[in-house]
Amino acid sequence: MAVIAHLRFPGGKAKAFTLSYDDAVESDFRLADLMRKHGVKGTFNVNSGVKRMLYNTPQPDLGEPRCRMNRDSFMRFFEKNRDIAEIAAHGLTHAYFTKMEQSAVTWEVIADRKNLEDWLGIPCRGFAYPYGVYHDESVEALACSGFLYARTTKSTLGFEIPCDPLRWGCTCHHKNPELMNLAEAFLTLNPEKDRAPYLFSVWGHSYEFNQDHNWELMENLLSLVGGRDDIWYPTNIEFFRYIKAYRSLEYFADQSAVYNPTAIPVTLSVMVTRSQPQKLLTVNPGETVRIVEE
Repeated sequence: MAVIAHLRFPGGKAKAFTLSYDDAVESDFRLADLMRKHGVKGTFNVNSGVKRMLYNTPQPDLGEPRCRMNRDSFMRFFEKNRDIAEIAAHGLTHAYFTKMEQSAVTWEVIADRKNLEDWLGIPCRGFAYPYGVYHDESVEALACSGFLYARTTKSTLGFEIPCDPLRWGCTCHHKNPELMNLAEAFLTLNPEKDRAPYLFSVWGHSYEFNQDHNWELMENLLSLVGGRDDIWYPTNIEFFRYIKAYRSLEYFADQSAVYNPTAIPVTLSVMVTRSQPQKLLTVNPGETVRIVEE
């Protein structure tokens, strides 16, 4: 039996777009406003152990390009944007992991996670490596500390689903000169041709828009890619939770049926033979669905 099943995102969509921005700076408020305007979600990566955040010290002049939020400002940001923004860890003090022993890395990630969970009252399972650097010991520390994904600063310039979520490289940084060309290419991809699902992911620091005086770059990107019916707009953690649920599906030996042991509905594009058209199949939590009719 030639059953072929391909991943599809919620609603049967084959494309996903998400953002990942670091350091919890005041300009994140402006970025979140743009995201909301264009129907896009994303993740903001926070170092909870920096002095201004941990001890809630007063803010300096807000005109400073890299002005970090203090905790009061951060909590206002979270309450305002919790429907479109995941808060993820970024290391307690933004330390350089490859220069540290594994025990020190473990403290950096678990203490950061604990602070954020205590402040926000929700689980923290996402991470972005400080400076984008990591080694095998870092990855092991994150896995043992319960993180589901960790973002690097490597650019793939592609739209593949990451094989290893703890070594995730985005499509590109927003400063990449190919950004808008990649966006155009993403929109023209044809999932019916190669059956693949696609992820377009962009990372950066929102203060860079202040430094470079180019907020119109993000406005143009989100105007092009945002608000479309054929694209799913998850936060980073929503995306990786969905991928984990997809990879947890249990197929019968002859591929005639599939069981979903997770709490997340998963959609598949299914062909029983290559000569037959594809059909969308959603497998709900705890449900066994027949792919081949008896």
